[in-house]
Amino acid sequence: PIRWSLTNYSLAEDDERQNALTLLLQAYFDSEVVAAAAIVRAVQQEFHASYPAKNFFVEEWSTAPAPLPLRPLGGYDNLIRDFGGGGDDDTEKKNQQAKAILHEYGIFCQSQILGGEEISELRQLADKAIHEVEAAITEHHPDIRIGQDFFVFSEIASRNLERFDLRLSAMSSSPISLAAIEFVDKHIRSQEKIESLLKEVLGGEGENDEIDYDVSLIYSRPGAITQNWHSDGKHQKNAKDAGWDDNGWQTNLANPYALCLFIPLIDLDDKVGFTQFWPSSHRYKDLIGFGAAAELTHATFNGIGKAGDGLWYDYRLLHRGICNVSDDILRPVIQVVFKQKWYIEKANYGTKSIYGMRNEQKIPNN
Repeated sequence: PIRWSLTNYSLAEDDERQNALTLLLQAYFDSEVVAAAAIVRAVQQEFHASYPAKNFFVEEWSTAPAPLPLRPLGGYDNLIRDFGGGGDDDTEKKNQQAKAILHEYGIFCQSQILGGEEISELRQLADKAIHEVEAAITEHHPDIRIGQDFFVFSEIASRNLERFDLRLSAMSSSPISLAAIEFVDKHIRSQEKIESLLKEVLGGEGENDEIDYDVSLIYSRPGAITQNWHSDGKHQKNAKDAGWDDNGWQTNLANPYALCLFIPLIDLDDKVGFTQFWPSSHRYKDLIGFGAAAELTHATFNGIGKAGDGLWYDYRLLHRGICNVSDDILRPVIQVVFKQKWYIEKANYGTKSIYGMRNEQKIPNN
């Protein structure tokens, strides 16, 4: 028997049929193993029974062990942009809107977090931090070909070719990194609109709800390739996801334990690249490995923005960094992970320092 989703449907162009406009519907099956032909046949029977005079072409686009979030008919832009303008009187209302949108879609945009002078100052610190850490790698691990080899240290990890994640919070002995962290604390975290938003989404009155944060610099050079789909953090043990009910994200989904804030230090476009997201994918723990379905159904959101703009996302949301095909432009993005203090980051970095053992293990990281 077929159970149709009453809320999760969309329109998309079929790339294999001359971009024919296609209605995407989602049906749930109780059977654990169902052949594709049987699914198509069942859907055809449903449609022909309801509309006997119509001739429908039906095909299966994707299956998954969880609902596949589809793009709303009106797209994402009007839903997750933009929370930057307005006066102080709007703060409480905007925070409530942001919390609701984060819960439903796992992502929203906030413009003009940093101004021009602040961007310039932070960019200078970022460039110095990159030079410092790469010089340290060259000195202590001359066998590593920076930009080509995979490596993971407690301070920095390569995500794939020419893509790096520099954890400034782990560079406690570096005056440059400390200056960057102080800058983030003064000019980003301490903003009233940031503090009030964090309290609304992550905060609470109990000790376990206190908020901590880590600061990283994500940078990609020309030649950086597109990442695989991934989430930065898993659904926590014993925490519920949205399940199979259409309104499960409202009634079952556990609240976020961490939010990531991306702030690009240059304008992002198709050449320098950006981060691509699958909105609402944070709802379902079993969507890991099914990011291709978002591409197929055109359910992705491109995080293109201006320097200084902010993009927030739930730590469980699926996303991927897009390639940098520019000739000579570095793409630097400040990442601030705001998290409840009980959460300790273990998966995204190594445990050994650049300055420690000479032969650090090399492992790929998407």
